[in-house]
Amino acid sequence: MTPKDILPGMKDFLKALHEAGYRASIASASKNAPTIIDRLGLTTSFDGIVDPSLLKKGKPDPEIFERAAELLQFDNSEVVGLEDASAGIAGINAAGQFSVGIGDKTILKDADLIFPSTADVDLKAIEKAFNDQNN
Repeated sequence: MTPKDILPGMKDFLKALHEAGYRASIASASKNAPTIIDRLGLTTSFDGIVDPSLLKKGKPDPEIFERAAELLQFDNSEVVGLEDASAGIAGINAAGQFSVGIGDKTILKDADLIFPSTADVDLKAIEKAFNDQNN
């Protein structure tokens, strides 16, 4: 696994997040997340990674997403979570966070915003949808 394996659009999205002054954390159930992030060359793109071995419940329980917000010292209402699975969307929503689904709109129908693929994820669209929902 190398930086060539970063999903389409994600390197630019993470760069845009950083340039806009946003902070990011990883809420992955994989114990290999730190290794994968390192091999992709993205370690500096994230301010924290939730340790799934410390969790009591898995997705769709909101615990992992709440911990990700805590790592950043944010209230859940200030957090946007990106997910590609319906269980993850359910967890983000249960945490009271803004959910962004990436994938099939019928599977991710409960997300606050949906992009068909990682290549389509757009920071400006997320900001607009988040602000529209919170105003």
